[in-house]
Amino acid sequence: MLAPVRFVRHGKSTVAFSVGLHDGQWWLHVSLGHPERMPTYMDLAYVKRIFVGRDRQAVQRVPHVNIHTRVLHLWASLEPAGDGLPAFGKFGTI
Repeated sequence: MLAPVRFVRHGKSTVAFSVGLHDGQWWLHVSLGHPERMPTYMDLAYVKRIFVGRDRQAVQRVPHVNIHTRVLHLWASLEPAGDGLPAFGKFGTI
């Protein structure tokens, strides 16, 4: 179950974010893309602070199949005690 994806543009960069139910827990997915270069660590850290928050843990997921070559992905559990990862490939999708 996945909520609609929302997009935000900042300069040439695009942030996409959505919330979905994975393995019975709600997760926030945030991706950051740039048309000309791979986003830097500082770019991703900035997006994490804005979209995930300073106090919520997020993990960077490097998919084995990525539709866009210059996109980085963050996942954050929205459950009170959620710090594990869902089975991303359980249904054949990431």
